[in-house]
Amino acid sequence: MLTLDEKPDESFALFYENGKIRIDHSPSASGEMY
Repeated sequence: MLTLDEKPDESFALFYENGKIRIDHSPSASGEMY
């Protein structure tokens, strides 16, 4: 899991929806999906 203390890499973006955190990985990121 990502901690708010750490800055996300450029390879993915964070989207906040309904109080939940959704992580969308860009094609350049590794094949890992959360």
